[in-house]
Amino acid sequence: MGVETNSTRPQETSVARNEKPLSGFPWIPSLLVYSISWGWSLLRPNTLYWDDWAYIFNRPKSYLNEIFVDTGLPPWRALIDQELLSVGYWTIRWLTFVMFFAAGIFLFEILKKLPTLSLTQRSYIVLLFLVIPVNHARISLVMFGYTTSYFLFFLGWMLLIRRSNLIHFLTASFCFFWCFMTHSFLFFVVLPIAHFIFLNRRHLIRTQNDFKSIGKTTFLLLLPIMYFALRHRFWQPTEEFDWYHKIYIGGSLVGATHMLPSLILASYILYKKNKRSVSSNALICTCIGLFTFGIGLFPYFSAALLSRNSIFQWNMQWNSRNGLLAPLGVAASLVSLTFLMSRKWANQILILFLILSVSLNAFWGAQYFLDSAKKEQIVNILSNNQKLLSGYDLIFIDEAQRFNGRGSVYRKTEIQGLLSVAGVSSTSVISTSACEATAGVNELVIKSNKNFISALLTQDLGLFAEINLCEIK
Repeated sequence: MGVETNSTRPQETSVARNEKPLSGFPWIPSLLVYSISWGWSLLRPNTLYWDDWAYIFNRPKSYLNEIFVDTGLPPWRALIDQELLSVGYWTIRWLTFVMFFAAGIFLFEILKKLPTLSLTQRSYIVLLFLVIPVNHARISLVMFGYTTSYFLFFLGWMLLIRRSNLIHFLTASFCFFWCFMTHSFLFFVVLPIAHFIFLNRRHLIRTQNDFKSIGKTTFLLLLPIMYFALRHRFWQPTEEFDWYHKIYIGGSLVGATHMLPSLILASYILYKKNKRSVSSNALICTCIGLFTFGIGLFPYFSAALLSRNSIFQWNMQWNSRNGLLAPLGVAASLVSLTFLMSRKWANQILILFLILSVSLNAFWGAQYFLDSAKKEQIVNILSNNQKLLSGYDLIFIDEAQRFNGRGSVYRKTEIQGLLSVAGVSSTSVISTSACEATAGVNELVIKSNKNFISALLTQDLGLFAEINLCEIK
């Protein structure tokens, strides 16, 4: 598989318009790199991570949806989730694996509507889209709403631009409205709407000839407004969660700096070039990719949920959930830049990025795998020391964080859940950092005598605990 030379692009593009659905999709390489990257979560599919311990563990079936509604999300936010959870945690893990891959399939069909892309370039974009090392937070069960929104967004986008009939349009609109349950998609929907307007630009300009296109475009533009109106009336957040939906001017300006320059440059090139060259097309496509990357980050900057320094942070913990559209933006920009290169160099660079991405995903996936085993071994340690720990408040110090996924740190609710599983229910966790200057508090330090590779090969993390009674100094 290689990036085509300039002379072959028009022929491939003209054929692409008449291709059958999924014709040319890179099934074998995509399944291979995707499974190596994300299949780790399926090896131990019933593990709880992060906020799963706060919102799912030992909670009634309806609690998850109730807490999301309290935060200002729509009443359908976790209705599907709670039904799946009642069947088994594994259902969400498997569906997450399938739905993120399905988004790549939808994207492949979407890219057919971009005339400058050859079949090989579309394939590379999809491959990179599937494995760019972001969105590792998908492993947490409470993130399934993000997964569902992601799936619906790309499904709606594909349906919107593939057919012009009313059924496809209404189904796409329904998918978009449903995916708004993750509020960042209220911003992301700009992309499919812009794509729809681009494809129907001639009909929209000739207003006297095609009122259908004008009506559809207007309806799409009104969808976010309709959602806001319904939210204001029916599911506003409780006072406790009002902060979660605030927009900050400073953050919006930072977000704009990642989005507007590429849009301005693309507009300038379009304005100046009547007959665009391959290089100008490459720059336009790169700008579109960078704009996509920027709009994917904009809502999180605006809400002060993301800082400039944390975009490509190594130990992102659970902040990777704030990069939903980053893979699309990075993949589109990277492949577009290869338009300017020879086939040999383009292939080498893209394959290098694929290998790097898969390697990073495999490493972080192995961390989550070991994190799952670590939780079981911690439960055993807590159970064996039940008498020592019962009746005392607890300070939990984790010196084996190298086994935690993407540098995540156990929260108090997570430790409290592990204590409950171990049968140490009378103990409360008061800190995860240092021994408090309070009498009658136990300090539990989790350590390990195994390195990462040894632990991965044996699934024995070599965990042991030191328990000390804190005293007033």
